[in-house]
Amino acid sequence: MDAFSQIQTWSRNRFVAAFLALVCLEPALSAPLTRWLRHRRWFSDWEAVVCAGRALHLGQNPYSEHLACPGLDPAAFVYMPQIARAFAPVTGWLGVEGARWLGLAVILPATAYLIWYVLVRRFAHLPLSARLMGFAAVRGSTLSTANVGFAMQALAVWASLTLRKARWPFVAAVIAGALIKPIFLANLLVLLVEDRPIADRLKAFGVSAFAGLAAVAVMMVTAGPLLHDWMTMLHQVVLTEQPGVGFAKLATFVGLNNSGAPALILYAVLSAALVAAAMAIAEWGELAADERVFLGLGLAQLINPRINDYDLYLLMPALALAALALRRRAPVMFRRMSWLYVAVAVGNVLAVTIPVKALNHVPGTYAGACALVLTSAVALALPHRAALQRQVSQTLAAMPGWRRAS
Repeated sequence: MDAFSQIQTWSRNRFVAAFLALVCLEPALSAPLTRWLRHRRWFSDWEAVVCAGRALHLGQNPYSEHLACPGLDPAAFVYMPQIARAFAPVTGWLGVEGARWLGLAVILPATAYLIWYVLVRRFAHLPLSARLMGFAAVRGSTLSTANVGFAMQALAVWASLTLRKARWPFVAAVIAGALIKPIFLANLLVLLVEDRPIADRLKAFGVSAFAGLAAVAVMMVTAGPLLHDWMTMLHQVVLTEQPGVGFAKLATFVGLNNSGAPALILYAVLSAALVAAAMAIAEWGELAADERVFLGLGLAQLINPRINDYDLYLLMPALALAALALRRRAPVMFRRMSWLYVAVAVGNVLAVTIPVKALNHVPGTYAGACALVLTSAVALALPHRAALQRQVSQTLAAMPGWRRAS
């Protein structure tokens, strides 16, 4: 029996269902509960933005290791200098506490919205039990730190609901997020998995990616003298101290320098394979239009070399969709991938809860997720090899530049 059916069978008993729900939600709830019981400070990620704005308002360097803000307990500020510049006058007008609550008034509802989308919104082929299993892999630090990235993910999700009518709100939301974290451009993967003709998808993706990269380039050029300090802080925190559970951890695990040429080449190849896999699953997985969008939003997180907790909120249900897409097409492989999905979720929990340092260095979450996505794509694509070859030929023939070159 596959893992999803097994969970649903167990869940017919109310007591067992309640126990399973508690087990799945405990990792997400434990951090906020612990912080509350131990009277620890909340919202450190947003406080980093507030503190950086205050520092610039006072003429200080927001990337200083010795930066201090009375009344705040900020995390390291790793965003572009323009973000600090934007909040410098806000902290001057409202003060530190006022700026803190202004941001929380946006971030907390956005957090609630994203959780609603993942757990409550109905999807035809994505049962609640599968989504709850995904939550077992998610720690609650994002909920207690008010992570800005979580709010930007919520904005992209909200804008994705308009894709059937217009693409520009979604593209605008993704580019806005990329101005804070450039890797958010990976969310444009959604444009490649929409339920539209392939040529139309490629064109929309190409134009949007160009606009996004141009916007990020403008931010880099206009960053000013703080650009070097930002890059130094980014490398220290993002790639060294907190590499997350994505490709950066895999590269470190196999002994590669995250910023070296071999790692970058491997990252490019693997990312291209994952994009192709997402398109294959969307094309042949018999997913509804809104599920294709969810799949794109989730699998886009695998392109992020530094996967964080707030990325898992979208990634884990998307992995469930990738496995469930096999149910009719490849039932034997479906059973295997369903249990791999459970293994990824449970393994991530064990890696962060068991006090064994060696486990924290094993890229099990990322490796398992990539294996699930790539295997599902291959299983779905194999029966369509001839059709795939025809589709590639027709798409290339429709490109004027390709016709001239040939």
